[in-house]
Amino acid sequence: MREEIGKRIEEAAKSGGFAPPPLPKGLAAEAQSGPSVEQMEAAQNMSPEDRAKMVGGMIEQLAAKLKEQPNDLDGWLRLARAYEVQGDSAKAVDALDHAAALKPGDPGIKLQTVSALLSGLKPEDALPPRAIAMLTEVATVTPDAPEVLWYLGVVAARDGRPADAREKWTKLLGSLAPGGEDTKMVQAALAQLPAK
Repeated sequence: MREEIGKRIEEAAKSGGFAPPPLPKGLAAEAQSGPSVEQMEAAQNMSPEDRAKMVGGMIEQLAAKLKEQPNDLDGWLRLARAYEVQGDSAKAVDALDHAAALKPGDPGIKLQTVSALLSGLKPEDALPPRAIAMLTEVATVTPDAPEVLWYLGVVAARDGRPADAREKWTKLLGSLAPGGEDTKMVQAALAQLPAK
């Protein structure tokens, strides 16, 4: 997820005309589950088409299992990640909606859903209203989440509210290590905002 959020931040920053800050180290760390060692070794010897077919089959098996066991939260999260890797953001969002129904109010699931909603957007595209609503909701629970601060700052900058963007990014800046690359990038984004 960290890589996806990084991509979205970069795309949003480009559209706003400023440099993106990388996410601070250790954010959005999540346990990754995936194919077994044997499956990975077998996949290395396959053609790209056969590999894609194998992965598709594994995803179909997981989706079928979840129809029989719809209360498997970890399964829905794995399925969402698999769909995101395949580039199918609509199916990823659907899987995350199932996960959210099992664990309502979980800010991590909401942030993953935001990432899926932003998947495939071009820098000039507006953030989807649902993504903005979810970010705003997460901000009520975890107002200092870097992803929330960054994206809501992007929304404010795009909407012509530089003071709001400045507030969000200044708060984000306060959570970053002084002198680090992340700090420099946020400072550069702040410098691009119009004067108060």
